[in-house]
Amino acid sequence: MTDLEILRTSFVAFIDGLWWGLRENTGPLSMYEGYSSGFKQMGTEIAEKSGGKGAEAAAKIAGQIFSAIGIEVIVQVKTVLVKKCPIWERILERGLEFAFHIEEICWMPMLEGIGEKTGAKPEMITAL
Repeated sequence: MTDLEILRTSFVAFIDGLWWGLRENTGPLSMYEGYSSGFKQMGTEIAEKSGGKGAEAAAKIAGQIFSAIGIEVIVQVKTVLVKKCPIWERILERGLEFAFHIEEICWMPMLEGIGEKTGAKPEMITAL
């Protein structure tokens, strides 16, 4: 898939997952569930369209998604190393609590979605 195809598919999947995550949850955790559901749906749909099984395929798919949304990564076998990320500027601006939210609510559910389709969840390392 090209970056544009990944971006288009990801955006639609995110909005779909966000909607259902918010619709099915109320209360203080509804935003958490909405965002994490959106990112998980994103990972699931891109992995489904990309095909492949195993940890190496999972890492490759994760690397492609990260690259398409502007995050500079290196894929090493089954590990994705995040080298540079435009979100980090915002993290530094707003504090490390925001960093936790990005990984916990966005990236980890996306990796779980990829793992469901490939049979293996890729590992992620950040330099933050």
